[in-house]
Amino acid sequence: MSSNQGQGRPSRRIKFKKADARQLEDGSWEANVVLAWPESGDYSAKVADQPAPNDSLTSSAQAAVDALTKALNDRAEIGLLAVEQLEEINAVVVVISMADNERVYRLTGSCSIDGAVPKAAAMAVLDATNRIVEAIRAEV
Repeated sequence: MSSNQGQGRPSRRIKFKKADARQLEDGSWEANVVLAWPESGDYSAKVADQPAPNDSLTSSAQAAVDALTKALNDRAEIGLLAVEQLEEINAVVVVISMADNERVYRLTGSCSIDGAVPKAAAMAVLDATNRIVEAIRAEV
């Protein structure tokens, strides 16, 4: 591999920028996630869910999926199949479905919770999808 490989080429990995979630007066949750590609800017999404246990977790993971879909300009269909907080190991695990023109992927990702559940949910989505996102972006 040459030492010049990759120089001048934009990053194909989307980066986490911020995530937060808050419970509204009616008991529902609202989550905001911002992702970024240095060469093309920020992509944000806001999701509000119905009241249920762990809705900050689900809302945050769904907001990350929605922001990623925006970043890919609808070049892939992305769906959140499952999201769980594993208290025994203090982590979030997600299962994602991602389909481009040629394939359908079932992807898993995880992230330890170091304080903020919304951030861990968004990072787990990126852990699951970034390898495939690189391939999709490379085809463009």
